[in-house]
Amino acid sequence: METYLEKTHDEGFFEVTQPFFAFRVLVIANPRFYPDDRTETKRKLIDFGFSVLRTSRFEPEKIADYLEGK
Repeated sequence: METYLEKTHDEGFFEVTQPFFAFRVLVIANPRFYPDDRTETKRKLIDFGFSVLRTSRFEPEKIADYLEGK
C-alpha cells in the first residue's frame, strides 16, 4: 500500500478502498477457498469487512479495531 501511494499519489484511495477489502474478506473467509482456516480467524475477517464498510475513510492505523468489529 505504501509503495502504491508513493508512486501514484492517489489522494482518494482511503475513501474508496472499503468495498475492495470487504470483497477480499468474502473470498478469504470462504471455506471453499480456505477450508483450513479456523472459525475464529474467519470471524475476525468478517468483523473487519463489516467495520471497514461502516467507515467513510479507511484508516490503516485502526486495523486492529476493525478486526475487533469496532
